[in-house]
Amino acid sequence: MSEKKPNCRTCVHRLSVPGSAHSRCNVGPTAKVVGNLMGVKRGWFRWPMDYDPVWLQECDSWTDEESDRKPRVQYDPLTEIFGMLR
Repeated sequence: MSEKKPNCRTCVHRLSVPGSAHSRCNVGPTAKVVGNLMGVKRGWFRWPMDYDPVWLQECDSWTDEESDRKPRVQYDPLTEIFGMLR
């Protein structure tokens, strides 16, 4: 694990989740991400669709460079709906 935990709130890949304080990651399934086990088990860390960045431990795709911003990842509608369910 890296010395310093990545801060999703400053990452260009972070998107908001309507009606929630959680985040959504625009990198897609290519990133290597590790979430805290307790956050995962309790449903607070459902990366990349709806997760609380507090539970993020590692991410290899964090960047604050605007030039690294990617087009929004589009999931199929059923995946989008399941991502919103709690």
